[in-house]
Amino acid sequence: MYKDLISNIAILLSFLAVAGQLFRLKPMNSSAKMKLLGGIAAGIMGSVLMLFSVKVADHTIVDFRNFAVIIVSLYGGLRSGLVAAVIISMNRFLFFGVSPSSYTAFAVLMLLAFIGSYVARRNLSAFMKFNIVNQIHILLFCIAITFLVKDKALLGELYFFYGLFSFLGGMVICYMVEYIVRTNRNYRKLQESATKDFLTGLNNVRQFDEIWNREVSVSTQTGGALSLLTMDIDYFKAINDKFGHPDGDKILKQLAEILANAAATRGIAARNGGEEFSIILPGTAKAEAEKIAEQIRTKVADTEFDLSNKKKINITVSIGVASFPESTREINQLIQKADDCLYRAKKTGRNRVCA
Repeated sequence: MYKDLISNIAILLSFLAVAGQLFRLKPMNSSAKMKLLGGIAAGIMGSVLMLFSVKVADHTIVDFRNFAVIIVSLYGGLRSGLVAAVIISMNRFLFFGVSPSSYTAFAVLMLLAFIGSYVARRNLSAFMKFNIVNQIHILLFCIAITFLVKDKALLGELYFFYGLFSFLGGMVICYMVEYIVRTNRNYRKLQESATKDFLTGLNNVRQFDEIWNREVSVSTQTGGALSLLTMDIDYFKAINDKFGHPDGDKILKQLAEILANAAATRGIAARNGGEEFSIILPGTAKAEAEKIAEQIRTKVADTEFDLSNKKKINITVSIGVASFPESTREINQLIQKADDCLYRAKKTGRNRVCA
């Protein structure tokens, strides 16, 4: 029996290593789609584990499919746990028929989904959460198997081996899952740092170039409109000199929030360096781009920016606007045209939009 249970743990760990790749870019609890994907993956894993189960009595099998539900309910929530429990239970009925054992197994899986999702919301370490649910899992198994197996000697053997391997195997599984979660989290942080500005969270220069080249390619092929806003904070050096760089950084963060909101449904905002920002507006003609730029300019001028010690300050921005094909037929000159318009805005009084 113990060899089969060890095989179950080995299969489970192999599945975890593969499943970790599914959630490398987004964690399981990040969206309804990812939760559903987690539940389906766990359902498949639990179903495969049943194929390597140990038959201990008529219609009664023992394996570690319950761990599939425990893992996804802890890391994906109730929805993931229930999806996994339903898939595993359906395959239990399909593979091994309908019996009191299969109904009992279904009840245990559903209970674990609810218990796991509840414990997941508690303010405990991942290790504590996993072990609490695992101990409950072992208890539920012992209760269920007591009513299903009549052979006392076999029952004692099941208590010992299943309890022992569930406890020790649970430790290994917990470590493996946490290792995968931490590795994926660090990967996402590294990926974000490569594309996002560290201070404002907007796209950085590298990501701006990538997006810009992609949009230029699309507009070149389709002839569709493409606009670019480039902007500077007026007299930012003087603000930094007067209030200090920490307050200057606060202003940059707050301005970035305004730009992110302005670009949320229409474009892509980026910080190009220092106090220089830009917004790419795919499919946007010159008139609409000028309107968006003026809305941004007005919003910034009307906003009181928070500084340290509860101080507030008003700032302004100058914005240059260039559009394809209205500003130029040479789309590769669009950035230079936008910069020229920004230069003109700053030379003609600042706090204005030039196109």
